[in-house]
Amino acid sequence: MRVRKYGCILVIISLMVFTILLAVKHEQKRLSEEVSLQEEEPSEEISVKKEVETTNTESDAMIEQEESTGKKDELSDEISYDHTLSGNMWMYYEAEEVPFVDEETFALIREAYEGVEYSAEFEKGNLEIYEEYKQRFWKLIKNEIPFLNRETGEEVYIKDWYASNGWYVLEDFKSSDYSYYLFDMNGDGLPELCVDGCVFAYDPDMDQCILWAWLNGKEIVGTRKAMWNPDYDTDIYEFFQLDPNGNRELGTLFWAEHADLYHDDINMVMFPDYADMAKRWKITEEMKRQGVFEESSGQWFFRITDEQFKELEQPYMEVLLEQAWDRKKEERYTYEELFGEYETE
Repeated sequence: MRVRKYGCILVIISLMVFTILLAVKHEQKRLSEEVSLQEEEPSEEISVKKEVETTNTESDAMIEQEESTGKKDELSDEISYDHTLSGNMWMYYEAEEVPFVDEETFALIREAYEGVEYSAEFEKGNLEIYEEYKQRFWKLIKNEIPFLNRETGEEVYIKDWYASNGWYVLEDFKSSDYSYYLFDMNGDGLPELCVDGCVFAYDPDMDQCILWAWLNGKEIVGTRKAMWNPDYDTDIYEFFQLDPNGNRELGTLFWAEHADLYHDDINMVMFPDYADMAKRWKITEEMKRQGVFEESSGQWFFRITDEQFKELEQPYMEVLLEQAWDRKKEERYTYEELFGEYETE
């Protein structure tokens, strides 16, 4: 009986140990699976993150490429209408390469030209001092006294100045080829002497004649205003407005080359040029693509139609070429008319 009892106890203990071992083994398996899952999850996150970064990088590259292509297209457009001229505008005949301006650009050009005041008067100033000033100018023309060249700060006699510039003086300025004008050219209320494109002022405090401006062949049309209309095959109309110091403060230019066997009909107009930066009109990039840049003067020219050219030149023709010439005839003197009375003394 005792042996059977001990045998039952051993069987029970063996079953308990076996059950415990199975439970421990099952727990170890569960823990191992959890650890494996925790190690796999970061790998999946990293993989997803890399896919997102790759997608963003490709998207950024595409955007950058599109922007680069857009810039190239803009540059290409600008180059296609980028006409730069090293010489003068009237030597430029490649009409087929110059586009006509669009309506918006011409509207801006027209508005700018409407602000140009072509009309001018030969102002007289103080008539009581004319005699004193005229006698000084007579001595200057007779080469008896020098004048001050403001550009160099030197005093020079008029004959020497002409000779240094390669000019020939006809009969001591007595020739009828010379036209004299005595009026208030610079607007200071005092008379100036204008002859052969030279404008001389007189400073009573210094007791000296001064070269106020040299217009280099330009025609004086009134106080502080001049024009240039050369007798060429082309139509060139240039207008200048001077400041009180004789420097250009405004300039305009029209140029028309009429059609022939070798050249196309072309009409160009310069955008009004103001020395005062505050008065200058802004030339937009769109306007530049339609224009021609003249490097020698730094000015922009634009091609317009015959009708547009006539519209812009009409005030110039009516005010300057018609009225100004009539006024110039009234103001013009010969040497004898202006200084003849002193020759008999």
